[in-house]
Amino acid sequence: GVMFTTNPVTKRNNEILIEGNWGLGTSIVGGMGNPDMFLVDKQSLELIESRIGNKTASISPSDKGCGVVQKTLQKPKKNNFCLNIDEIKNIATIGKMIEEHFVYPQDIEWAIFNKEVYILQSRNITSL
Repeated sequence: GVMFTTNPVTKRNNEILIEGNWGLGTSIVGGMGNPDMFLVDKQSLELIESRIGNKTASISPSDKGCGVVQKTLQKPKKNNFCLNIDEIKNIATIGKMIEEHFVYPQDIEWAIFNKEVYILQSRNITSL
């Protein structure tokens, strides 16, 4: 998924915007449907708003050991949030720490594997 430590739509620096989908983040970057959206208050980490996206497909590592495969999402995954509240708060907390380190709002790519959050990259938000 992706996270913005300042809401890039409203420019509110007290909001963290998190978007996610099942599988690899390529599905979000590649525009395969709309990801789930979570808007979080940066100070309290309370969920302000959430929306289930129109998730149509996921991209996963190939069973053959290299490459990826695209799979059409079926119910219930298609109609359920890809993150629970604890994962949302954990991702937002990590985002706050990264923003504090770089002293500028961040555009962060993240992944969850075996219940662990991994930060794939972070860069300054360029649209502010």
